[in-house]
Amino acid sequence: VDLRTASRSPYRDLKTALLVGIPAMVIVAVATWAITAETVGGVRVVEVSPWADRPITGDPIPVPPSSTPAAELALEPCPSWARTQFANGALIDDALTAAGPALPLWSEFPLPEFNVSTLTDVRGSGSILPVQADGVNFLTPPRVVITTDLDNEFDDWPAVIWALLGSVGDAPSLSVEAIYIEPFSFRWQTVLKVIAYKIEQKPEEEVSGLEAAFLAVYQTTLDNMRLNGFTPQTWVETDNHAIWCPERSIAESLASTQRLVGLLAQAGGDDAEEIAALADTPILAGSTAYLTESDPSVPLESDAVSDLIARGRAVTDPANDPLYVVCIGAPTNIAAALLQAPDLVQKIIVVWDGAWPSDDETHAATGSFNAGSDPLALRVLFGSGVPLIFAPGFPSLMDLQLSRPEVEAWLSGRGPVSDAIYTRFLANPDLQPYGIGEYNEAGTSRIQWDIGCMVPFIAPGLLTTVRQPAADIVQVAASCNGLFNSCEGVRPSYDSSGSGGGGVAIATSCATPNLDGASCRDGYFYPADPPRPDLIEIQVYWGIASPTSIMRDLLVKLQSAGL
Repeated sequence: VDLRTASRSPYRDLKTALLVGIPAMVIVAVATWAITAETVGGVRVVEVSPWADRPITGDPIPVPPSSTPAAELALEPCPSWARTQFANGALIDDALTAAGPALPLWSEFPLPEFNVSTLTDVRGSGSILPVQADGVNFLTPPRVVITTDLDNEFDDWPAVIWALLGSVGDAPSLSVEAIYIEPFSFRWQTVLKVIAYKIEQKPEEEVSGLEAAFLAVYQTTLDNMRLNGFTPQTWVETDNHAIWCPERSIAESLASTQRLVGLLAQAGGDDAEEIAALADTPILAGSTAYLTESDPSVPLESDAVSDLIARGRAVTDPANDPLYVVCIGAPTNIAAALLQAPDLVQKIIVVWDGAWPSDDETHAATGSFNAGSDPLALRVLFGSGVPLIFAPGFPSLMDLQLSRPEVEAWLSGRGPVSDAIYTRFLANPDLQPYGIGEYNEAGTSRIQWDIGCMVPFIAPGLLTTVRQPAADIVQVAASCNGLFNSCEGVRPSYDSSGSGGGGVAIATSCATPNLDGASCRDGYFYPADPPRPDLIEIQVYWGIASPTSIMRDLLVKLQSAGL
């Protein structure tokens, strides 16, 4: 893990000590922080970054006054929550006193019969990777569609642009045919903070022992929110990203993607005409609901799903020219397409990032945003047997780090696309639902998860790959108390041979709770039954800012085009 990542990182602690504990060294510390190299990847870097003037420590930002008493805060269920979230019709406001009934396990819904994919060798390379056996790109670039939740957080922005710019020039690395918008929502996480906040605002004598235990889990998050000038009450009283439903996220991400990709029309340089044409890349809205919250017997139809099915079925020679579907969000659109068109498993290859490695017994496979947002879609992705290049978010992509001084020096004022990416970094919206802002502070950085999915196409030399046995996602059989933070039940396990070994009793908190207050939707990897073709797990090395790095390649492409 990059030492700058954690909120209590060595670099951050050192900087704080220098500025707070040793005042005489302030000037030296600030000067050391501010001075950067003159050039990075051919890009001129400002000599002194304004970031150097930002204080390391400080008092909380004043929280705007609220117009609604905390006890009266309430969030209506999302319109798309047809099956699970508060199936009893209760408002989130009632969760403390009226937990809903236990809900059906998403792992029990029957999947269609998928034929075992025979797509295991692309262009004689011996694998499903989009490069030759020696790691060199094919002369004819692979066909790619991208499915992204762009407005979710910052990392989608440079990932999408890097992929598009990688599809032009004399030796393009890929050919991006379309961009699909994937749903996202922090609502299922936000609700828990709203409940914790309401407990916090109650008179101490009215707080039960169970409520106090629940509040303790989220107290640090609430404190961090105040440091950044807001509370869960701010979410409810404003039109805030943290409480958007999947329906809203599709509309917002569609508009943002159109604006970002549209900036490519301003390209200059040798490839100006070709890059400008990328501004017309088809961008299609995906599902406005998660599979997990929907009735899986009713198809999730959308422009993106229809287009994916049509493009996939149009593939006539998958062994030599498959369609790669790069998913940098919840796999909802892909899963919806596979449920409607099971034959796609013979036509497409999926690249997806999220979760933990498929042989990890310790962590819930659903314990990341891309995985936990739609567990049923995750089950379809792995259970279908579609050829899969899997980039575990933890720990495989955690080396991909960017800090605020770096984006200021390398992107700010460099061009319309660079400025858009830089501005998004500063205002990354997950600051609110997670209550974090540490990567906007000295000594810290932010993980760029999603850009890792483009590495197999553009920088395959940065990869190592491991063949892993196919895996299923099996839901925890657990019941929880009415505040979600104490669950008891059974989770799947492996025996020493690596095959299925029954279950292990658990007593734990739930990473991805159902908002009925009584059940948990965590899922764990389990050996595929019946066995299916291996999946490919990738690890990206060298980080994002090394001499042969992802960021250097992106910067060169942006600067060459005046973007």
